[in-house]
Amino acid sequence: MLDRIKNNLRMIFKTDSNIIDERNKDSEVDPSISGEYTEETSKTKHLKEAHSSNTSRRTHCYDESEELVKVLPSLREEGLYGLLGSAAKTLCSGFRAQPELVMLSLMVRICSSIPKGQVTFRNGAMITELRMNGISIMQTGGGKGISEGRADLFISKAKNYTKKDTTEIDLFAKVHSGGLSTTEGIAYELRDIQESEDNSVTIATDKRLCVIEEEFANIFTKCRSGESNLSQTIRTLFDGGDIAPLTKFNRVTCTDPHVCIHGHITPAEFLQSANKGHKENGFTNRFLIIFKVPKPVIPFPKD
Repeated sequence: MLDRIKNNLRMIFKTDSNIIDERNKDSEVDPSISGEYTEETSKTKHLKEAHSSNTSRRTHCYDESEELVKVLPSLREEGLYGLLGSAAKTLCSGFRAQPELVMLSLMVRICSSIPKGQVTFRNGAMITELRMNGISIMQTGGGKGISEGRADLFISKAKNYTKKDTTEIDLFAKVHSGGLSTTEGIAYELRDIQESEDNSVTIATDKRLCVIEEEFANIFTKCRSGESNLSQTIRTLFDGGDIAPLTKFNRVTCTDPHVCIHGHITPAEFLQSANKGHKENGFTNRFLIIFKVPKPVIPFPKD
């Protein structure tokens, strides 16, 4: 899946002129794919006959992109399903926000707000909680931030129609948009034992957290670092596992976390940052990845 996404992005933006060479690296080159050959093959003979007027022998090379019909990816209407789909389209009317990105953000926020264990589904022989991560891919200034803002507006308006019971947790999960840095920071935010300002100790009951990371390229950079275990932590959080970093001082533990992440990244950053290791260790497999092309500029958007 990661390879297909990266190949599609390369073809659309032409960010990698060596896509054919990379695809056939460490394998036998097929002349019909590479387009570079000098030996006497059947296709060479066919080209000579078709271009008999050309008396000089030349190697025929062509660009694979010339034979492809470039169709920008788009989500079918069925994808914007139900109440969330209608809300996403309404929120984007008159704005450069993208319904697909708004709906992705809403799904991540709502999944993080459902308490762990209340909604489950069977995945093979396992029972899995409803947990979701997402990555929105769009060029800078294309509308990622606007789409996130429209989703945040929807949640803010929904909060106005709800009343919190003092004996229950908030309807929506806490949103953190300050960026992810270390495993220790995540564990401390969701630690089991928390101290208040008056030095009283309480046992945390709400382990829900929605992370909005608008610079997801930084996450890829940290995950590639040999000194960081952030990649393993994010994978563990998606699986619902406990976080207990082995620090020398001020050790904290987080049991039963329920964390969902929505990241923003540009196509060029994604192509540069996402590598084979992220695919093989299951990191990118734990994210729903959506790519969108910006809408035309709207001179006078709605208020």
